[in-house]
Amino acid sequence: MKLQLREYVVFAAGVVIAGACIFRLQSPLQTGAQDVRISDRRPAPAFELYDQNSRAVNLSAYLNRHKILLVFFDGQTDPDSDPVLQQLSQFHAALAKTNVTVIAVSNALPQTIRGKGNRPLPFAVLSDVTAGQPGSASVLWNVADPAAPRQPAAASAPTSAVIRPSVFFIDAGGLVDWDGKHPRSLSDPQPFISRLVAEG
Repeated sequence: MKLQLREYVVFAAGVVIAGACIFRLQSPLQTGAQDVRISDRRPAPAFELYDQNSRAVNLSAYLNRHKILLVFFDGQTDPDSDPVLQQLSQFHAALAKTNVTVIAVSNALPQTIRGKGNRPLPFAVLSDVTAGQPGSASVLWNVADPAAPRQPAAASAPTSAVIRPSVFFIDAGGLVDWDGKHPRSLSDPQPFISRLVAEG
């Protein structure tokens, strides 16, 4: 039996609506997952460490006042050969103009940091000499590799874990992207840093 024109239009409309419903039932799962990833911003974990000049620096003093690029790197890293550290050094003044503060954290001792590289880094470099131990900055930010402990340079210094190179962006509201229980590092920091520089 042939469908009349009107019945055919109603049937076609029903097929379209059914297809749209199926699409809507499937796509929120994917879109929702992306939205959770993008919108899962929480307060940045604060810590206090000594910088390369042996002065105490508390991250909370910068939160809610500046945008922050928080950079973790291992004490064995040569800043002159690290592309991210070099980029941050090169564009430090330009980043400052866009209200971006750069703070780096390493597991090296302050006096070791002072002697690294041909030129001192133009931003604060903090020493997390207890990296890998509970409550340390590197554990709070999930960048310590406790399976790879480093022997201390001096007998009185604690053993620290190797730090995985990581860069985090904290917005002016003190919020950072999270991935479950820990802050999420930037997957590709160099283009991100370039975009921040271009904002100036």
